[in-house]
Amino acid sequence: VHDGIKLQRVKKQLVYSDCYRIDTHKKVVIDSIDEGTYDKFSADTVLPVLQSIVYGKAKKDVQGWKRKLYSISIDGNSVAVLTVLSKYGFIHRINHGPVFSNEIDDEDRIMVIEAVKKLFSGVTKGVFFFAPSLRRTGYNINSMLSMGFKYRTEYFSTGFIDLNKQEEELRKELSSKWRNCLKNAEKKGLIVQEIKDKEEFYRLQNLHATDKEIRGYSDSGDDITEYLYEHNSLLGLYVKNDSGDIISFVIIALHGKTATYYIGWSNKEGYKSNASRLLLWDSMIRLKSRGYHWFDLGGIDFINTKGVAEFKSGTGCNMCEYVGEFVAY
Repeated sequence: VHDGIKLQRVKKQLVYSDCYRIDTHKKVVIDSIDEGTYDKFSADTVLPVLQSIVYGKAKKDVQGWKRKLYSISIDGNSVAVLTVLSKYGFIHRINHGPVFSNEIDDEDRIMVIEAVKKLFSGVTKGVFFFAPSLRRTGYNINSMLSMGFKYRTEYFSTGFIDLNKQEEELRKELSSKWRNCLKNAEKKGLIVQEIKDKEEFYRLQNLHATDKEIRGYSDSGDDITEYLYEHNSLLGLYVKNDSGDIISFVIIALHGKTATYYIGWSNKEGYKSNASRLLLWDSMIRLKSRGYHWFDLGGIDFINTKGVAEFKSGTGCNMCEYVGEFVAY
């Protein structure tokens, strides 16, 4: 789909209708579940941070959203879990969910999406914002439109690093430029340090807050970040120069067997010394040693943040594009 053409226009021009097919012989059931059941299912899957238990709690405790957890089954077999956030009694939101099992195919995923839509949208149920964990394919996009969803925001891309691989293999998968920059940072003798107390955490957070103000962007919010830190769900690493000033840092969210690149920052000295590459590589090794299986690089946008996208994609990650966010009434 061309970046300048809205999906509704594409659908109208190509006269797509009923492009998805629901197997009426299969039965989809959505049940409320507890945190233990949710954690057990998601332990063996790539878990998006926005669908994690701790992030849902943060949205509830910090921003006042109501949070509910669900299990979804097809013909009695559990195929997905889901975190739904609600506010004011009529606004419902799902970000990067459901969390599907690895075996489910696209047609069954669409069937699950259809069942979820029926549960949370409609005249008596409210407004439903949905950024599904569906890959950006023609089949999936057209299926969303045919269900009655309206396209809201552009697609989302990220990259995943498989931490089950050996360290030597992970290093070989780095692009040649990335690997050479990493070597240069290692030769400089830069030392990676991990935040150990709240004072250090606040130093990183203040640097990030200043950067947001100067560059004019937003994120999940400092209160959410602090909540994750207080609930032992963040890994923070930084590099100082000889004068003791922080020149680069990275903050990574921890959830299940997955870790997500959450915040990254470098000043001019940090960029020149390739400290950010050293930090990301060190993060991969630390996460691997601590039993994490997957590292989500947390968004790769070649249009609006080309430099950051090239930095992340140079790791040799597996790229993944999602269909974006939709809304239903």
